[in-house]
Amino acid sequence: IGITGGIGSGKSKCLAYLASLSRPRVYTLNLDAFGPKVYDLYAPALPNIASIFGPECVTWAEKGGRKYPVGVNRVKLGERVFRDDHSLAVLRSLVSPQIKKLMLQHFQRAEERASECDLLAVEGAVLIEANTFGFFDELWVVTLPKEKAVARILERDPHVTPEQARARLARQIDDEERLKHAAFSYSTDGASFEENARKIDARLRQILNSH
Repeated sequence: IGITGGIGSGKSKCLAYLASLSRPRVYTLNLDAFGPKVYDLYAPALPNIASIFGPECVTWAEKGGRKYPVGVNRVKLGERVFRDDHSLAVLRSLVSPQIKKLMLQHFQRAEERASECDLLAVEGAVLIEANTFGFFDELWVVTLPKEKAVARILERDPHVTPEQARARLARQIDDEERLKHAAFSYSTDGASFEENARKIDARLRQILNSH
């Protein structure tokens, strides 16, 4: 199962709920958490990021009188890439192949533990944009109106301004486009999570009954 949605929609809560279940047993994976790991594991991307987006977008260390990049400044990089579609596309071209490699490695781990889990669920904000959703048997979409998503972004990240939050949302596809690919969806606008959990449970029963 692939789980996607806009920033602040509540897809992480969906993944956490699946991880908490004892039946079915769900192996869960959050691709959005892979971003920092990719920069650590794929060091050759760092000089490219510095040269394309600016030296302030990476963090530096010094050895033998020479500076070299060791990580990313996520705040500065976010400010830079969410200015326009081209910059975001360039960053994705650098990072997405490495994230897919990490994802497939975890798929292999899940396969090795097949006797311990019934389903595999993967959360990712750009499963559709990165053309990753084809790896899954079905796609779940969590929706939320954009202005309410802005409020959630500001609540969880005080460094982001309303304008920056709206710019980030504008660089993502909208829920109408996501829903074209969805086998299952629910909205977090107004509904309690308990209500949505019942919808999730019902969908899981359908999946298990069909296999």
